[in-house]
Amino acid sequence: MAPFVHRDSPAPDLSRVRAKWKRFGLVDLCLMRLAKQLIDLGLSFEQANGIASRDDVRKVFARDPRAAGTTLMAWPPYYDFILFTGDDLWHLPDRLAEAGDVALLVQLDRIADHVRSEIDKVCEGEA
Repeated sequence: MAPFVHRDSPAPDLSRVRAKWKRFGLVDLCLMRLAKQLIDLGLSFEQANGIASRDDVRKVFARDPRAAGTTLMAWPPYYDFILFTGDDLWHLPDRLAEAGDVALLVQLDRIADHVRSEIDKVCEGEA
């Protein structure tokens, strides 16, 4: 929502509010990276956005910066998905067998590591 401004005061320029990457937090960047990877793996924007926008996926990145070994499995045709965390990984072979011939596996801790390393590179460049 735009801020309220007195009629005699100049309005702030809001066109650049989200223009800098510094305005995004680690969780936001991890979710963007996840969506990009899912799109690169063949999902449509709507499918990838549907997964990356889910609160349970956001909580994985918010709870632990390293995503604690969580693996996301998605399968066609609608790209439903399951998050495997900790001991849940024991059930992964069974779910892969149920999914059939095609399934996508994405390790969320690797996404968090990649985003963190890119942030470190940017911070080193600014120093």
